[in-house]
Amino acid sequence: MFVTRSTRSFHRHSFRKPHRSSSHLSVYQTKTHNHSRQRFHQSASDSTSESSDSIGTYKYIVIGGAVVLMIGLSSTETQAAASGVLGKEQIHDSILEEGQKLFGEKQVDSLINQTEQIIPVRRGLIREFHVSEYDANTPREDRWKAELTLSKAPGALFGVYDGHAGAAAAEFCRVELFGWLQHYLDQNKTTNLLDAQPFLDADYNFLRFSLLEGRGTDGISGACVNVCHVQDTHVRVANAGDCRAIIGKRIVDTAGNVTWKAVELSEDHQIDTNPKERERLLSEHPGEVDVIRRSRIKGRLQPTRGVGDGLFKFLQFHNYLPAARRPLSNTWTAPYTTALPDFRDYELTGEDSFLLLSTDGLFEDLNSQQAVEYVGEFLTNNKNSNMKTASAYVIKKALAYAAENVTGRRANLNESLSWIMQTDKKRHYHDDLTVLVVMFDHQNKFPADNPSGQPLVLPPTLVK
Repeated sequence: MFVTRSTRSFHRHSFRKPHRSSSHLSVYQTKTHNHSRQRFHQSASDSTSESSDSIGTYKYIVIGGAVVLMIGLSSTETQAAASGVLGKEQIHDSILEEGQKLFGEKQVDSLINQTEQIIPVRRGLIREFHVSEYDANTPREDRWKAELTLSKAPGALFGVYDGHAGAAAAEFCRVELFGWLQHYLDQNKTTNLLDAQPFLDADYNFLRFSLLEGRGTDGISGACVNVCHVQDTHVRVANAGDCRAIIGKRIVDTAGNVTWKAVELSEDHQIDTNPKERERLLSEHPGEVDVIRRSRIKGRLQPTRGVGDGLFKFLQFHNYLPAARRPLSNTWTAPYTTALPDFRDYELTGEDSFLLLSTDGLFEDLNSQQAVEYVGEFLTNNKNSNMKTASAYVIKKALAYAAENVTGRRANLNESLSWIMQTDKKRHYHDDLTVLVVMFDHQNKFPADNPSGQPLVLPPTLVK
């Protein structure tokens, strides 16, 4: 038998997804690869660096952007698979396993849209925002937060947090980070609501209290962070990791034709897609030959910035690993990662229809332009959709790509979606997905987005 997977299924590891391009490979390539979907490896040496959910070493062929896995096929069968000779009936035998049900479209949609929300705002330029989540991990490691009326600053804050190695760091960001930002502004420690120091200090306190309170495993977890402050026509973005903030522009030409354009307000902090991050690590750790292995920090961690990730910042966290997995202290010159964000300022124009924030799971299967086009598609014509939100609509599109790349493009898409939505190994095929879409309204005059002036509730780690 054979199954198919997208090249995106491998990109968190030895290969990298085409973040900024929608192009696919159009020639056959044969390679071998040992597959694991974990973003963070806790192993301590080469011999133990593969995760427990690996499906083994196999050969595959890239055909038009899909990876066809050849498992136990003869050379003749391999050639037949590459040329499409193996028939649909044989593929069908492997699609739905015993106990799995074929969902109808409404059943598929109900699993996707059960978390979708439309939150009215009607302040400044913001009409409302849409948000949806879809889990791959158990428990879910993604988090999001929106604060629509701030105590000490005008505007609204939106954040998405992509957790790894557990949810503790992402949960900390959800509960505390906005409080740190507002407190520093209120105390005149910063001049911008989004400034470097509160991110760094919040991260330090998260790790410090994890150690002081004996919760070292919480401090080992990490979270990529993307926070946006929207104040009237001004958008400021703070990004540490590989979540994204993207403006969706609606462009109308002289003939009245509408096109959608993505404007990325953040760049991913990854070794293999961001040369500046690679050079930062190499320059900060000269002579450390294994600081980068397999496009990961020390062969383990993919994102190069974020909150938490105590193993890569303080040696004390190594005590929470089994003795056999602890690296030798003389080979570990932490810190490697940082919670220091990159910042980007952007002025909205009449063409800017929405701001999309998403965790990395969305971009395993869509690029930024595709995500914007699908939101635009929802806004233009969603009468036949069971989705009430643009966020759920774009999540379904991403899952459809993931499903087709596992099972091949089938006549009944719901069959492919049914398979990846029921399997207990769906984390192999997609990550947690969290999508938040802020809708702008340039026509109506909403009240100004002034601060409330209410007393600020301090985050717990500030008052301990």
